Amino acid sequence: MTLSRTEATVATAKILFALSGNRCAFADPATGLGCEKELARPEWRRVRAQICHIRGERPDAARYDVSQTNDERRHFDNLIVMCPNHHYEIDYLRPDDFSVELLIEMKRKAEEGAEPL
Repeated sequence: MTLSRTEATVATAKILFALSGNRCAFADPATGLGCEKELARPEWRRVRAQICHIRGERPDAARYDVSQTNDERRHFDNLIVMCPNHHYEIDYLRPDDFSVELLIEMKRKAEEGAEPL
């Protein structure tokens, strides 16, 4: 399998999922309430999670930063783990409501609050 130029490396993906606490990192900006969706269970055939770019990976993506290199786009600091619903919400439904700064703070809080399984 070949990675795209902006796709997370296997090592980065493992770190992201390990720090996720098996939860979507999304928190509603108005209420602060987080998503309660589990991302994986042993009996599931797939994970219910996606690795999302904080600063978009393509010129037509939400929050794209032309000054970023591809290595910066796929770096741990620019990636956040979310359920598919919240990934779609931040990138397609309401992208203007989710700034880079807000997503960085969401990621920080999710990773700090993650509890071991």
